[in-house]
Amino acid sequence: MAEPFKDDKKVVQLYLSGDQRTEKWLYAELKRQILKLINFMHAKGVAFSDKKNVVDEIIFKIMVADKQKVLRSYLGNSKLSTYLWPIVRNKIIDAFRKEMRYKGKELHQETFKTPLDQQTSNTSEIEAIIEEDISSSSAVERFIKMAKWIDGVSYDQIIAKAKQEFSDEVNINSQRIAFILHTNRKRLQKKLKNFRINFD
Repeated sequence: MAEPFKDDKKVVQLYLSGDQRTEKWLYAELKRQILKLINFMHAKGVAFSDKKNVVDEIIFKIMVADKQKVLRSYLGNSKLSTYLWPIVRNKIIDAFRKEMRYKGKELHQETFKTPLDQQTSNTSEIEAIIEEDISSSSAVERFIKMAKWIDGVSYDQIIAKAKQEFSDEVNINSQRIAFILHTNRKRLQKKLKNFRINFD
């Protein structure tokens, strides 16, 4: 049976073989897709302090990082743009979290106990979705999310901080932290699905 998107797969194969012309084309297409979503977010009120750096970082992670794992995993079962869409979206969400982390450095430790919707009255729609998600979480879940996203600390550091913040009855381990962050990521993806745009 013929592959439905064999032309897209051929493009990826040419790139992986080192074809420079294909590399330039793929770079330009990927940059266009990333910028389209970033500009869409910007229209909603989300602005990155260094948009060029965000674009370059995402392109690197897709085209180069981990021995080109992202593109090597493409099997040609869907359009290349469709395959790359959730990857690009997730990378931009990660970049936005990183942006929040730097902005949040100046927040006091009391931030862990204060709903984020009390900290700003002029927030964008996407920021509001993420902030509402955090503020509506339980105290433990909010502590974990803020410690990871704002302070950017390791799991071991989160566990150590949690022992100081909560009673011994609260069981926080690496598995629980990973589960909370993973399920929250999925939940945010679902909440942000309405921001999907067509790259074609």
